[in-house]
Amino acid sequence: RGVVASSAISKGEWLIRLPSACVISGELLDSENCSSASSWLQCVAAYYQATQTTSNKWRPYLNSLPSLHEYETLLQWTDEQVQNFLAGTTVGELVLADRKEQFMTNRYRVAVRPFLRKLGLLSTIDTSPDDAVTDEEWNIFLQVCMCISTRGFHLDNSNLSDKQQGNTSSSGGPFLLPVIDLLNHDPSRKCTTLHRDDATGMFCMVAERDIAAGEEVFHSYGDSLTGAQLLQTFGFVPTNTNGNTFPTTPVVLHKTKHLLAAAESIKKSSIPQAIQNAM
Repeated sequence: RGVVASSAISKGEWLIRLPSACVISGELLDSENCSSASSWLQCVAAYYQATQTTSNKWRPYLNSLPSLHEYETLLQWTDEQVQNFLAGTTVGELVLADRKEQFMTNRYRVAVRPFLRKLGLLSTIDTSPDDAVTDEEWNIFLQVCMCISTRGFHLDNSNLSDKQQGNTSSSGGPFLLPVIDLLNHDPSRKCTTLHRDDATGMFCMVAERDIAAGEEVFHSYGDSLTGAQLLQTFGFVPTNTNGNTFPTTPVVLHKTKHLLAAAESIKKSSIPQAIQNAM
């Protein structure tokens, strides 16, 4: 995934202008039924609504999204992977604690499911008469969560007009933006920033410097995000090597498992004590 310039682009040229009608967000919903729901929950409902629309408007975009098992977020990691690769980290402890307490499952039952039922968006998969959640229903919810987490865009509320700030269904996101969400993350090489036009609601990106033909068009998901935040939200940790950024995932980490085993072997040996005695 990614976007590459097929020809040279000059600074100041439009890269993309995306009408608000092509965006999946809480703004698609009837605001009267959603005033008390968070913007994230509204976006979740808008995704469900887009999959059930009678027209084929959203089908090409939805078909381009990863399937359930193609996402690499922490929701897809096994307990063993979390314990092996995130032992002793705050992120790892949070993930395991959430799973133990079934925080996500309870949140779905208490807040998300009733809201989706209220909007009539679970009629085809909500077949359980009690609080039990079927595998199909749960997997769809997981896929929606991972999509919004990894591909959802947020805007600073301070950039919204007074009219937009006063509208409960209009917020700083999340927004699912077709085509724009193909851009990869690299703060050091980014060449465009997402903006929204107050008057039209259109999402815009302009070249902030000259872009050479064949150069990848990068965007920043957040200049100040830590590795832990990037891993928790997007499922990757950028590792900078000679100016190149490579995503680190469980697959990559697994290849270095022998190094981790070697380090553990040294830790248990007499070498640490010998070094301490020498010091």
